Amino acid sequence: MSTVMPTPNGTDLHALLGLSPSSPRLAAFLSRVEPDDNSCPPPEVKAYADIVYLNYRHIGLSLSFEPLPPLRPSSSSTLDDLRREGDNGRLKCTGLDLYNHDDAARARPPDDKKKAPRQRPDDRWEPFPAYPVLLPASSSPSSSAAPPSTASSPPSTDDTASPAATAPTSHLPFPLQPSTTGAALLTHFGEPTRKGGGSSSTPGVGIWTEWTPEGVMVEWASSGLGAWDKGGESTWRCLSVFEPGKPSGGA
Repeated sequence: MSTVMPTPNGTDLHALLGLSPSSPRLAAFLSRVEPDDNSCPPPEVKAYADIVYLNYRHIGLSLSFEPLPPLRPSSSSTLDDLRREGDNGRLKCTGLDLYNHDDAARARPPDDKKKAPRQRPDDRWEPFPAYPVLLPASSSPSSSAAPPSTASSPPSTDDTASPAATAPTSHLPFPLQPSTTGAALLTHFGEPTRKGGGSSSTPGVGIWTEWTPEGVMVEWASSGLGAWDKGGESTWRCLSVFEPGKPSGGA
């Protein structure tokens, strides 16, 4: 059984997949990464009939849980309700989203401050305290081909990456840091399985890349006109991890 504890080498978020909200392993993980001052708030609960989110905003992490029949959570479901259902084997973690506080902190403010969106306290995501996050080794065969310096070319119309022009260079886990760029991750994983975003008509939506076999999707801080040209130098905004081999269905 793999551990979910942070180690001196980093934190493996994929190890949380399959756990329930009441799992002792999840509780042990949170006790290791949350501040040790008894001031941590409970997670924000967002419950729907087909998915449940537990948002730990104080550590920049959101966990999603899939209900198993006959369970149908509702907006009135409480954390205690969900933990009881977890004890009964009716909720399992199917995905995690990690928000890059570093990218948000370094974002360039609008020229016109009157147009800046007002951020509510409950919209904020604080820094994750257990970097680096260890992403899986690439499942693609290695090659001597040199990787390009940019994140990718524009996505194809069928939302599937073109034949790989970039080969991964490592079969070791990748240590993701807040400053990790698109070029660095492309060098590790190679050409993404799926990609999209970056439309000039939706300047606030960043480009995203997904490596389905590894269960990794990343949104990058590059959007609008020329987003893909700038992608290689951009840092990430949100990391999503999910069951390897199963498309995330996101973005």
